[in-house]
Amino acid sequence: MRKVHVRYAAVAWVTLVMLGTTLAQNQFIPAPQRAYQALVNSDAVQAVSAYQLIGDSVTALAYAQTIANPSPALQKQTAELALGLRQWGVAQHALEQLIRADSDIAWAHYQLGLLLAATDKQAALSHLESARRLDEAYAQPTLTATLTDNTDTRALAYQVGTVLADLEQYPLAESAFTESAIFATSPAESLASVGLMRALQGLDYQPWVTQAQTLAPNSPEVHTLIGLAHRAAGYAFDSLTEFIIAINLAPLDPEINAQLAEAYAVLGDAHSAAFWHGQAAALSGDDPHYLDTYHAAQTALPPNSVQIPPIAP
Repeated sequence: MRKVHVRYAAVAWVTLVMLGTTLAQNQFIPAPQRAYQALVNSDAVQAVSAYQLIGDSVTALAYAQTIANPSPALQKQTAELALGLRQWGVAQHALEQLIRADSDIAWAHYQLGLLLAATDKQAALSHLESARRLDEAYAQPTLTATLTDNTDTRALAYQVGTVLADLEQYPLAESAFTESAIFATSPAESLASVGLMRALQGLDYQPWVTQAQTLAPNSPEVHTLIGLAHRAAGYAFDSLTEFIIAINLAPLDPEINAQLAEAYAVLGDAHSAAFWHGQAAALSGDDPHYLDTYHAAQTALPPNSVQIPPIAP
């Protein structure tokens, strides 16, 4: 592993030296001094690339924002840096600049559509449609339908967050759920959803789920979301505990039964997992999704296991 790291470091160092040669008239300059020299030489574009190459996105973005009349390529680079750093305002500005420079970039319309979905549905719809028109690969029918069908502006951010989470756009989903928590009459589910999105990103999530549980201690939805957050963070027993609480609060909910089954599966209890998947299928009226999962769980049981049929509600 050390050899691999050394090899990559060597490649990066050689690249830095090659870039520095142009800026220092073939004199060797280490990366930090080279980036500073680039700024002195009014070549901030080189400084952006230099800092991005050594993994300092914050400084790279700072230099990118100093450049007057940036090229479309630099505008895209700025947008990518800002999106990665979750600086949504900077990203929006860079994307809008990029579209003004070239309105036929599907990626820019798509990213701006996702970014605006929770706060400006008309603008988001316009950009998502432009992205789809330019490149069908960017079509997002579920998000488009959610925006089109929404009639309650207070619920929009939560609905958008749910769709973005399904798209695995976790940072943007977190932002949408945060927006939802600000305006929701009962923000507990929104806060628990923020916690889940943060857990999925490997970030600290505990303050959000703790606040959600304090606000709604008897909400099966909140306990389910907290259970999912614990699972994403690798706390399998804490996750199981939350799903047990949730199922006691809402025993006839098929999804909670299914999530309890998954909690047992994570802990290696295949028999309990199969039983609760069976309960989910029975409670759902044999919905194909739950029924297929139940059959898969039964198939995964060890040989000669006793097949326990689900108990009809």
